[in-house]
Amino acid sequence: MEREFSNAAGVLHAMDYGANVISWKPNDTSEVFFCSSRTGDAVAERDEAHVGVPLCLPWFGGGIDGVEHPRAHGLVRWVEWDFIGAERLADDLTRVTWNLDQSAVTDLPGAADYPDDLQYRCDVEFGGRLRIAVTVTSPTREVLVDEVMHAYYAVSDVRQVLIRGLEGSETRDYVQGSDGKAWRVEDGSLRYRPRDEIHFGVGQIFLDAGGRTLTITPENAIDAVVWNPGPEGVGEHKFLEPSEWQRFVCIEIGNVQRDAVRIPAGATHTFGFKLSVS
Repeated sequence: MEREFSNAAGVLHAMDYGANVISWKPNDTSEVFFCSSRTGDAVAERDEAHVGVPLCLPWFGGGIDGVEHPRAHGLVRWVEWDFIGAERLADDLTRVTWNLDQSAVTDLPGAADYPDDLQYRCDVEFGGRLRIAVTVTSPTREVLVDEVMHAYYAVSDVRQVLIRGLEGSETRDYVQGSDGKAWRVEDGSLRYRPRDEIHFGVGQIFLDAGGRTLTITPENAIDAVVWNPGPEGVGEHKFLEPSEWQRFVCIEIGNVQRDAVRIPAGATHTFGFKLSVS
């Protein structure tokens, strides 16, 4: 189900499928997130929807080195979450919440590798700024969680964007080395080329595009993934139209691979990011 929320500072759309924010439009600026024209088809087929901010956990991509997963991008992205409600915190600030129990994903490939009582909560606060936080609780068993918020940012032409703030990060590049063995230290701002790369140990990130700057501030997360398939790779994605690679760039925030988070039995872990537009 798709839901719309509004307050004095802007409008947010989200869907229960994956607790996925699909649109955020603060007052006096254009849409922040990209939405593929095939999103409806993807959701209907319970497949990969290229829209907004999908939540990828308890594993991201193919997962941690040496661990085999039957499907990319985890479990919670592919099911309906339970909508808890929306709370008006102020005239210009609203919190929206979803919950998900592991019981909702037990039929999915790979679920048996995780505790059957895992619990997830997603809190989205929006107004003039946006904050997304996911809390994972593992009541009875220790669990290792590899996690990303897979944000698709809308741009008029990805070839004109500039990404700042990743300088000095240790980078694993899956385009330059398809086996993930191409490593480097990032030495400058990122301009367009087809990208699929993990930046380890990051802080605040800035996306300059279309005369505005998006400021992405990780919270309890230290890695970022930058992705755009380019014209050659877009055909590998069933629910992206051939020209849509030009209209987004993914800057994904989380804790992946060597930085995956170990949650002790009975403990909780929260990660996410804040986003502002100037």
